[in-house]
Amino acid sequence: MTTLLIDANNVAMRAIHAMARSGLSNDQGVVTGPLLAFVNTVAKHIQDELPNKVVVCWDGGRSTYRVALDSQYKAHRLSMDPDQEENKNSTFSLCKGFCSVAGLFHVERPGIEADDVIAQYVDDSPLMEKVIILSSDKDFLMLLDDKTGG
Repeated sequence: MTTLLIDANNVAMRAIHAMARSGLSNDQGVVTGPLLAFVNTVAKHIQDELPNKVVVCWDGGRSTYRVALDSQYKAHRLSMDPDQEENKNSTFSLCKGFCSVAGLFHVERPGIEADDVIAQYVDDSPLMEKVIILSSDKDFLMLLDDKTGG
């Protein structure tokens, strides 16, 4: 049994940055380049890994757990300008819509980041299950073991 866990916020943000100058949009002017990159990334990994299950995990806002531990958690992050924020929100909405249409199970829990959802899934998964994490977030390296390919 193989499960592919996707850090969707990470993949979507990388898609936004990768396609920032693509100029791809639909006839209503909605920027579609990041959606294309997101879809291609997800499809490639599903095709390459052939998982039995796919779980797409989204951030549910700022982590209430992490903020309770450290009130300065992510306080240093710069705000996006309004155009970037609108593009991010539009891209995330389009990517979530794609997941729904494609029949991909996706989860978003209020006050819980995708990283924590993925880490909990890895901790709770049976020993015989192989888990693949799709993310460029280096924090996931701490989860590597025999089950996750480390």
